[in-house]
Amino acid sequence: MSRIHRCDVPGCTRTRASWQRLCTPCFEALPREIRNRIIETRRLGRNPDWRAACKKAARHLAQITRPPRAPIRPRVTPQQAFANQQRLLGEQD
Repeated sequence: MSRIHRCDVPGCTRTRASWQRLCTPCFEALPREIRNRIIETRRLGRNPDWRAACKKAARHLAQITRPPRAPIRPRVTPQQAFANQQRLLGEQD
């Protein structure tokens, strides 16, 4: 029975061929510098550098696939919140 090989990018659950380090979608999405660093540091056995390159790849992919953020609402001070509460309840000073 053959072994299942996972992509080296943290968070990616896709499989890869045994001779590859990255799955095809991650390979195509990453810039050449990050891809080459992952491949070369693993080939040379420099594990701390390889882990750092994998983490950098995960951060890069997270920035690309990040969902759109909700608009930032203005902050309400405690005094404004208290005044709003009084107004909603119909209270007067």
